[in-house]
Amino acid sequence: MWDYLRHDPKWAFDPERNYRGVVMFGSPDSGGAAVLANFVRDRGLQDTTVVFSGYADPGKGAMIPEAVRFRAAAQRVGLGSHRVIEDHLARNTGENVVNSLALLRRQGRDVGSIVGVCTPQHARRVWATIMKQGPDVEHAAMVTADVSVENYLRYGLRDDPSRVTPPDEVTSAILGEIKRLDDYPGEGHIVTQEVPGGVREAYHRLSETFRPSERRF
Repeated sequence: MWDYLRHDPKWAFDPERNYRGVVMFGSPDSGGAAVLANFVRDRGLQDTTVVFSGYADPGKGAMIPEAVRFRAAAQRVGLGSHRVIEDHLARNTGENVVNSLALLRRQGRDVGSIVGVCTPQHARRVWATIMKQGPDVEHAAMVTADVSVENYLRYGLRDDPSRVTPPDEVTSAILGEIKRLDDYPGEGHIVTQEVPGGVREAYHRLSETFRPSERRF
């Protein structure tokens, strides 16, 4: 399940393309800021517009929007301050996509080729959302932390790097992504993707012990 969710050749970064926007998808994982900053530096995308997208979730008692939090964290580890936009309104992945593409278009950016940065387990659904909600997007490259599932269960999904997220919560988040890949195409949220038999079998086996995270488009 882990490898299926986080990797696919069709969303690999293509150095021959002219990427005009990088979108950071808000999440409860503070490590994504460093992933974005390092990627922008290593790929020479310092002049590419970066959108940080995510609201302050009142259900979690958040006071600061994810967009603000991730931008500050990325700049602490070297991301430049120019060509950065914040979207404080997106409440879910669909709104992350729709709002971010609208902001890029408003600045005159061609969104035919963009980069999405997110947590590893979220990558497949983010890509599927972009391809459904962004009709003018030809190619979306997905960038995530290159980490094993063992290490992610131990260190992932941390708002605060000093606090540990229980592994069963991380497992539930991973399982929830598989469930959404089944549910969301019929509701018009994402494009349909084939879930391999082995992945589906693993999902059903683990779902007997762990509850998939609650759905939220």
